[in-house]
Amino acid sequence: KNNQVDELLREVNTYSASFGLEAHAFRVGDYNKVVDDIYKLPYDDSILAVLFLSNADFFEGMKQTFSNPPLGEWKEKFKMAPINTYTEYRLQNIAFATLQRWCGKSKTNPIHMIHDFEMVNHRPRILVQTAGHVSGATYYYQRTELKGIYPDEEISKLYGSSVHPTFGGFFGFRGVAILSTLNAPDLPKREPIDVFFGNKEKIYNLLGRFTVEDPSFRDSIPVAKRYSKEQISFFQTKPDERPKKFAYFYKDMSE
Repeated sequence: KNNQVDELLREVNTYSASFGLEAHAFRVGDYNKVVDDIYKLPYDDSILAVLFLSNADFFEGMKQTFSNPPLGEWKEKFKMAPINTYTEYRLQNIAFATLQRWCGKSKTNPIHMIHDFEMVNHRPRILVQTAGHVSGATYYYQRTELKGIYPDEEISKLYGSSVHPTFGGFFGFRGVAILSTLNAPDLPKREPIDVFFGNKEKIYNLLGRFTVEDPSFRDSIPVAKRYSKEQISFFQTKPDERPKKFAYFYKDMSE
């Protein structure tokens, strides 16, 4: 079974790399074990899940894809929310191109995709930073690691932040595919890489910068690839202000 998961990941990553995406596997049980009941996924512990992360190339791929339609029904959705729509479009494409054949025949779609932007009762459907940690893809640094070292009143205000061992903070969580018919009971839990090697000062500095939305949090380690100035500006612009600032993303896609 574990060899099967390795082969699945090789296939998915080979296909996804050109879109600026990478895939990491984990068992649902490893995720459910560390989250509150309200966030638990309604599947058996042995069910396989695949987390998707994006790097700087994802944004450039979005620009190229949507500057050269046709995309049919996706056009109007894109004008409303480019990143979310492109995420949905690309992950659906990957699911049909690679994941589908691993799930066997089923009367219903065996791949249940949860996108990073999906909410239920004002809560995220999945805690993507936790999924990143249990899959071994990224290290999720949290204020609990600083308890007893820094004053409680200081660390109580800090938000957790994830670091990718290759891209630092220049990446994004895009979604999780639950392969509802594929069991991997013996899949070992892959430990994430602690890029700070337990250095509490570096963790404190990262969380401090992330909490106040200082973009330098992305540069906490040397990285292989950075976001372009345009991409950084896009992500720093509030969604309702993006149509004005990035009008070329929101043009009439029927032209």
